[in-house]
Amino acid sequence: MAVAVITGAQPLQFLPNSTFVRSPCLFREPQRRSSFGLSVSRIRASFAVALDSEESAIQSAKNPRSELFSCPVCYEPLLRKGPTGFNLEAIYRSGFKCLKCSKTYTSKNTYLDLTITSGTKEYTEFIPSSTELFRSPLVSFLYERGWRQNFNSRGFPGLQEEFKMAQGYFKPAEDGVLLDVSCGSGLFSREFAKSGIYSKVIALDFSENMLRQCYNFVKSDDSILNSNFALVRADVSRLPFSSGSVDGVHAGAALHCWPSPSNAVAEINRILRSGGVFVGSTFLRAGSSVPTWLRPFQQGVPRSYNYLTAEEIEDLISSCAINLLDISSSLENLLLPLPSRRRRKPLERQKGFKRKRVPVSIAQMEVGNQDNYEIPENANEHCPGPQSESAGKSDSCAGCPNQQVCSTAPKGPDPDLVSIVERMATVKHKILVLSGKGGVGKSTVAAQLSFALAAMDFQVGLLDIDICGPSIPKMLGLEGQDIYRSGLGWSPVYTESNSGTIGVMSIGFMLPHPDEAVIWRGPRKTAMIKQFLKDVYWGELDFLIIDAPPGTSDEHITIVQLLQATGNDGAIIVTTPQQVSLIDVRKEVSFCNKVGVKVLGVVENMSGLYQPVSDFKFLRFTDSGEEKDVTQWAVEYLREKAPEMLSLIAFKEVFDSSGGGGAKMCIDMGIEFLGKVPMDPRLCKAAEEGRSFFDDAEFRPAAAALKVIIEKLLKSVGVDNEVK
Repeated sequence: MAVAVITGAQPLQFLPNSTFVRSPCLFREPQRRSSFGLSVSRIRASFAVALDSEESAIQSAKNPRSELFSCPVCYEPLLRKGPTGFNLEAIYRSGFKCLKCSKTYTSKNTYLDLTITSGTKEYTEFIPSSTELFRSPLVSFLYERGWRQNFNSRGFPGLQEEFKMAQGYFKPAEDGVLLDVSCGSGLFSREFAKSGIYSKVIALDFSENMLRQCYNFVKSDDSILNSNFALVRADVSRLPFSSGSVDGVHAGAALHCWPSPSNAVAEINRILRSGGVFVGSTFLRAGSSVPTWLRPFQQGVPRSYNYLTAEEIEDLISSCAINLLDISSSLENLLLPLPSRRRRKPLERQKGFKRKRVPVSIAQMEVGNQDNYEIPENANEHCPGPQSESAGKSDSCAGCPNQQVCSTAPKGPDPDLVSIVERMATVKHKILVLSGKGGVGKSTVAAQLSFALAAMDFQVGLLDIDICGPSIPKMLGLEGQDIYRSGLGWSPVYTESNSGTIGVMSIGFMLPHPDEAVIWRGPRKTAMIKQFLKDVYWGELDFLIIDAPPGTSDEHITIVQLLQATGNDGAIIVTTPQQVSLIDVRKEVSFCNKVGVKVLGVVENMSGLYQPVSDFKFLRFTDSGEEKDVTQWAVEYLREKAPEMLSLIAFKEVFDSSGGGGAKMCIDMGIEFLGKVPMDPRLCKAAEEGRSFFDDAEFRPAAAALKVIIEKLLKSVGVDNEVK
């Protein structure tokens, strides 16, 4: 999680302003579907689900992470009953219940109480005086009306400047969920809500009266009342949110007020998504800039607050599995920007993806992906990558501005592999669809294979990694669809047909226009594929079909390397019968052998043309070479003279298969030949219309051939099932 801690002045430090110093640092972009039936909210819509029936309650229980609010006792997502929406009125008219511990939570007129002690009548416990002070009505009233504003006299830059600084750090959290846990959270949360930049803003405080003061301001401001804004009472050491569900956390002048800063920072770490941002500020205790003779006096002053030194804050952040990025300090401010909990060393700042559409333009994809793959924009053309053993040392590194950094940076396994393994753990079978040459119908085979498996009641996902030529959206009838993000990650686009549901992910959904060209070198393609694997939430899948581009290039190497740790069942290779195609298929088989991918079999596509005689168009050429359509005459003639011919299917070899075609090649190379699929115009039409070729009950040779191939494929991966 990227963290920026903006801190205020040291209350007992009597020194002139020190020089503003920033130490050099490295920064690397941090890591980041919903199962079938889970409703994922569109951007700026509510995560909460109104329970209208027992069935929906069961569904929510099966997919618990869809809810933003969680039980502070057991961290299980809460079920909600009441009006939908995330505004004040909708939330406070709703009831929440935890299915695991059966604890219920209700609103208190102005705020939602999600503390562990919510609903207790007899129980009381000791509250630190620093916390109890701000629960009093008088202090809460004064804090909103001048007390906090006067912090600028103690080194804080002033409310507006603090807000602007926080906004700058919160760029990666824009259009996401923002949680404000500041002391007097209403001051900043109202500004965040009015900015319209975030999909949801939650003001969280342990003080009931602080929340009431915030409501008194909000109720007269329609722009906030009608926005996705919530007031929640909770303990910062027991945050009532699902893990990884929040994009940004703001804690203005708060760290020193927390009874246990370590528990609070650990909780913030838990609820932030990978790549989320934490911005906090606090008063400091005596640090290294305080004279030695003054420190015993300062540290001996009795206090009820947890004033920390800059060094202690660094130590705390590191102990909570967060790497320190850099420190910039002066008397007025101490800035501690901190990267994600994944311990990685980047080369430049990650700008992040927005929640509205992920991503919405080629430019945004380039910004995010270059960091994700660790290839800086100013690197030389043949950069081996900062994690390579030859980084900064190879001939291609000569003259690169990053050469010294790369040569000295620590090397190690790609930390993204952990996230990829976690994502792929819910996928039973992963099958690559490859081809040595383009135009052989590889994507058609991948699409129709997905349709067939879905019709057999398998849970199927289809991943298109053909970055420069994505055709899967067209072949599944999903052109013009968008990708959305939930708290679980990127959500695939789903087909809705009689053949079953298929989750689909492709760069084609991200292009601003279908004619937009993707002009990327290898590292950017690699980064996009890695992002698909680690950020897309597929849920439970029986099969993930991966449609790769033709050849044996960057995309193939990347997908094989990234799936090594998760395991893949193997690859289907698609070819056509002629030698010019088979030459490249042999190279594809060789590639699979070298990288350790099992060849599940070869499919010979376009193996002759099958077409009913009644579908033919008959032409006659004149002496001048002009075409004349005589179809109507020919069909009437056949109907009169030989009607039985109209029920025949004509066959013609289109490609030269005199060399034995794919079957002969498989015998020579000792691999499985899955079968031949004839060229069928109706199969081409189904692909153009984005539908299943198997929906039509009419007998078709190509459909029968595909069914046989799929049955062989299922047996080869250990699944015995009959294709419908």
